Amino acid sequence: MITVHELRKLGYKVSVHHDRNIVNRNGNLEFDPRGGNTVVTLVNDGDIVIGRAACSKKDNYSKKLGVRIALGRLLKLWNKDIEV
Repeated sequence: MITVHELRKLGYKVSVHHDRNIVNRNGNLEFDPRGGNTVVTLVNDGDIVIGRAACSKKDNYSKKLGVRIALGRLLKLWNKDIEV
């Protein structure tokens, strides 16, 4: 599968945004190790395509896995054959 880095090298503008849940534990605000969202956005010639991955509150959050899932969904929506 193509990566965000490879898309950027091909001249596409790609951004990645991670959202984590914050919980209050004994008066301290901390990132919850479970749940969260990853959004990958691609902009090309006025087209904007967005892929999103949501992590279940039962699973540990993984940025790497979130990017892979969101990017796969983005590419499926974009429906563009890219050779690398």
